[in-house]
Amino acid sequence: MPTECKPVCHYCGFDDCESQSRGLTTGKPSTGGCLISGTKASENAAIDAAKEMLARATAPLVCGLNCLDSESQIAAWKLADRLRATVDTTLTNRNRAAVQTFQRYGKVTATYGEIKNRSDLIVLWDCDLESHAKCLALLIGDTKIKRRVVFVGDKNSPGAENADLVFAVPTRSNHGRDRFIQLAYLLRTKLAGVGCDSAKIALTGLSVTDTESLFQILTECDYGCLFFKQHSDESEFDLETESLMLLVRELNSKTRFVGSKLRDDLNGLGAETVLTLASGFPQAVNLSRSFARQSGLSYSAATLLARSAVDVVVLFGQLETHQLSTELVGRLSNAKVIQIGPAADDFADVFIAGRTLDGTAETSGSVFRGDGAMLNGSGNSMKPGVVDLLDRLV
Repeated sequence: MPTECKPVCHYCGFDDCESQSRGLTTGKPSTGGCLISGTKASENAAIDAAKEMLARATAPLVCGLNCLDSESQIAAWKLADRLRATVDTTLTNRNRAAVQTFQRYGKVTATYGEIKNRSDLIVLWDCDLESHAKCLALLIGDTKIKRRVVFVGDKNSPGAENADLVFAVPTRSNHGRDRFIQLAYLLRTKLAGVGCDSAKIALTGLSVTDTESLFQILTECDYGCLFFKQHSDESEFDLETESLMLLVRELNSKTRFVGSKLRDDLNGLGAETVLTLASGFPQAVNLSRSFARQSGLSYSAATLLARSAVDVVVLFGQLETHQLSTELVGRLSNAKVIQIGPAADDFADVFIAGRTLDGTAETSGSVFRGDGAMLNGSGNSMKPGVVDLLDRLV
């Protein structure tokens, strides 16, 4: 029987992480209760109103699965399947390209336990050190292993001063991301035994000496791990993640090296895992023809809303509207929205108070840690909450 777990951080999965205020814990339902068109209503009335909207829907969308535990994500998938809806992990196109990259090239990775116990080199590649401070401290703070920590990025980043060595790559310019792509490319070129001229090295913002030193550090370790952050680009292609995954793979011709992405999307990995197991696709799955279809970002929530191709939206959690464009918020307001979460947004036509991942309670269902390890909660999922509510919607 799984045992009850404490609140855990969605970055690392550790229950004593100081970042857990933004973490994978089960939130409490809103004290304001359910709403219909902004007016207070009973739960039964709200569910009936939602069922009526879904019965009339011709192009429904189920999204926000990253705000649910895995048991609730399965229930959301079943709802989408019965409605012949499109189902997506989040409402934005942020962070999508990395999934395509992993599918195209694969990834060499390891669990946090293996990294903690075996690595003698940790490379923090332009990571958000402030948000992941406790997570990284738990991973690299083991005194039993003599470990070197190297930071590649803006030397003024909070936390960069705690690294043993900093390779300062200017990021506050129009070419910030291009510099990291170029640096990864140059390191791969050196691994292939091809020389690099100083003009190309200058494009990275590093000196020839620093580039050579970084290459030497990467290839002379016994076991290295490269952590990189989740980027916010709304694109189907992520050249930096692609370059880093290929760099990690090619470093294994010299030594043992793994890579790991530090995610910041709650249980986004769990949503991708559930959708992959159910449909074969990790995100943006269309079920309108009774079978799963996926075509890049063509069926993503943001794309469908931008095309006004959705009439009813089932949304889990509370939106971080600063991550959405004004146009997207407007499109969302024009659709009928059924929101299940701790608090209602202004555009919700029907709001049903339910427990989602918001960092305020003591137990949670199963969630996926950043390294893919599954963390079992109390075994009760979010009951009484999302699972029961979704069963009543159909």
